[in-house]
Amino acid sequence: MKRRTLLIKAAVSLAFFAILFAFAGRQDLLAMLKRVDPLYFALSFVIAAAQISTSCLKWRVLINLYGDRLGFGFLMRNYLIGYYFTNLMPSNIGGDVVRSYYAGRRIGSQTHAAISVFMERFTGSLYLLALVIAMPLLKPGLYARPAVFIPALGAAGLLVFFAALAFWGQGLIRFLNGLIENLARRASGAGGRSLVGRGVKALLWFRGKSEKIGEKLALTVRLLKENRGAAFAVFGLTVLFYALTWGNVWLAYRTFGEPAELRGIMSLLATAMLAGSIPVTLGSLGIAEGAYVFYFRFVGIAPAATLAMGLFLRFKLLAVGLAGLVGYLTYPHERFDYERIRQQAETGSPGGDP
Repeated sequence: MKRRTLLIKAAVSLAFFAILFAFAGRQDLLAMLKRVDPLYFALSFVIAAAQISTSCLKWRVLINLYGDRLGFGFLMRNYLIGYYFTNLMPSNIGGDVVRSYYAGRRIGSQTHAAISVFMERFTGSLYLLALVIAMPLLKPGLYARPAVFIPALGAAGLLVFFAALAFWGQGLIRFLNGLIENLARRASGAGGRSLVGRGVKALLWFRGKSEKIGEKLALTVRLLKENRGAAFAVFGLTVLFYALTWGNVWLAYRTFGEPAELRGIMSLLATAMLAGSIPVTLGSLGIAEGAYVFYFRFVGIAPAATLAMGLFLRFKLLAVGLAGLVGYLTYPHERFDYERIRQQAETGSPGGDP
């Protein structure tokens, strides 16, 4: 089943790229790729390194909340290894699981490491949702397009949901428990394949996810409230990361001689990133580039220029993944480490937690 899923996602990725190459125009794309500016090419890698360093610093702040002290060099190495697993390994082991596992081994607590990784991603996701709502206001008229308005509406709904979890999480869990008990009594004689039975399964899944998110949120929010300096650092580093992301895309356009307007990039990049993260392709191959092409047309950027930019961003991800591969091959592994990581990915239980 996993192999079949990977093959289907790979096929969808190829289909996306075939459509993109046809839409952008093969000759226009080739002409764009031949216009590489060495200065902007180099600067683009510099800003990518700054992005990764910013994320790693935020992870360090979060993992140190629990009284652990991990060096920036150790965490950066693990962050790069995570890029390798995410971008170059066609497996069900994501980079977040890998870096959580190795950090957990170092501090002696897989739970604390997993929460720190979760919160590093989650705080970034919350800010991304806020950008999806706010940034289209930079360009009047964008909200008139359903492709912009609908994601913004969905982002607002998600933020409301997470706020409800933060403030009324226990009440929501009690409500779901009561609803599940009532439905379970009705479904007891109908079997698990009935509509009610399927509804119970869906609610159980939703309750489990809500409980896990709520527990992680409650613990980390409490710690951040007790440490205002860490809270400001997490917020500031999140803002800095997305500012660097805008600069990264602008420099990628400039690498191919495209004078893209920074305000136009800022207005739609978050929406394109959200749309490009839908997990229907292998490692977001094809769908991320397609989202860039689709959305940046709204601010007057030619599809060929955007596809060249997207391919360059993909090339940089692969380059960072190769650096992570070097870090992984030179890592002082113990025997069966990969199997333990796979266990954590599949069951959520790496074992050995104090």
